Amino acid sequence: MLDRIARALADVLPGAAGGLDGTNVASFVQTIRGAYANPFCIDAQGRLRTDDKTRIDLEKANAYLQHAIRGFSS
Repeated sequence: MLDRIARALADVLPGAAGGLDGTNVASFVQTIRGAYANPFCIDAQGRLRTDDKTRIDLEKANAYLQHAIRGFSS
């Protein structure tokens, strides 16, 4: 289902966002990258914050980056 939605939106949106973190970004990228003929971007921010939401949690950000790289590389 996600891949069909991504294909429908690929012509009008340069990327995807919403609910991404280190636990799901790799599989998300692997699922939608086939829908985009051109490079696309992914966004994260909310789920990478500290519990009090005042700053970015560097451990969460590092995990996100490592898993995003894996998703784009495989």
